[in-house]
Amino acid sequence: MAKMGESRTGGRHSRFLVHKPSSLPPKVPSRYGNACWEYICPTFSAKQNVHDNVIHLKEELKVPFHLEIMVLCTWSIWKSRNDFIFNNIQPSFYRCRRLFKEELILSFIDLGERNMPTLSLDLKS
Repeated sequence: MAKMGESRTGGRHSRFLVHKPSSLPPKVPSRYGNACWEYICPTFSAKQNVHDNVIHLKEELKVPFHLEIMVLCTWSIWKSRNDFIFNNIQPSFYRCRRLFKEELILSFIDLGERNMPTLSLDLKS
């Protein structure tokens, strides 16, 4: 019977490397995601469930691409957290908002900027 870290192949034991992390990755504060949402979209208030949040954001922004904004905001928070865990870059609200703006600008370039004037977010700050 093969032991942990070994496999039995063709009647012979062969060892393989079992990676054991020396330490756990750093932990991002649990309220960081909510705080980033509040920083990027200050007038947004979270509701009880995701469906209510989508409807609320749609009504608040009054733009046809509200889902894109939600996805980009979530993606920016994800990237900021991953940078902390994998690249040891300290998370900050400013960095998260900057990532959001960069992704939003790239999306508008992809769309041909036809909807950019209707966006009520302050992209210059």
